[in-house]
Amino acid sequence: MMANLDPQNPNREYVQQAIDTLLQSIDAGLSSNDLWKVEEALAKLYLQLGDKQNTQNYANQALLTAPSSEAISIQQLITQS
Repeated sequence: MMANLDPQNPNREYVQQAIDTLLQSIDAGLSSNDLWKVEEALAKLYLQLGDKQNTQNYANQALLTAPSSEAISIQQLITQS
């Protein structure tokens, strides 16, 4: 879904649809091994929308369970927001 988005001018409708789908996957009982990946993706999508609060919220949640090898890239999301 995100492949067709111009990072400089995201289509807000597509971004919101992606967010809704990811939130539904969490509600459906997503595997805890995959949860941090979805939270990171949510943080990236909210960053595209300029939603700093949700970007930081989901990035911080992802940091709690992400492997240490991913921590730097997730931390950059927090810094960018």
